[in-house]
Amino acid sequence: MVPVWVWVLLWIFLFGNFAYGVYYVFRHGLDAVAKAGQTGSQIAEVLGQLSDSELDTARKAADEDPTPFFARPLTDATDRYTRTREAVEKSHLRKASRHDDALKRWDGYSQEELESIAGRIEHTAESSDERAHYE
Repeated sequence: MVPVWVWVLLWIFLFGNFAYGVYYVFRHGLDAVAKAGQTGSQIAEVLGQLSDSELDTARKAADEDPTPFFARPLTDATDRYTRTREAVEKSHLRKASRHDDALKRWDGYSQEELESIAGRIEHTAESSDERAHYE
């Protein structure tokens, strides 16, 4: 037969773990909601910029003439192709600009910061290796 005080300790441990689990889920849930909100606002900002410029051009081109292109003069098709190529080139330039901005941010790290980051990664890898050897 197990003494009563052992059951009391087990119940205290059980409820303590349960309370910590509820706290952990609540805390990380709030962090996840905040990060999801930030990500959503960033996506909305990018889509807002996209819709303002490129979608207006596409709507104007679609509303010009409902006649199929094979029944129109060839100049209509070439004009549409030219407008589309210009939009594609602008898109490529914006993409290249975003990549250049990312590279400039990465180049902004000093040598000390890079060494610090490398040291943290190395330390994490070593501690992970040590834990793997003990298990």
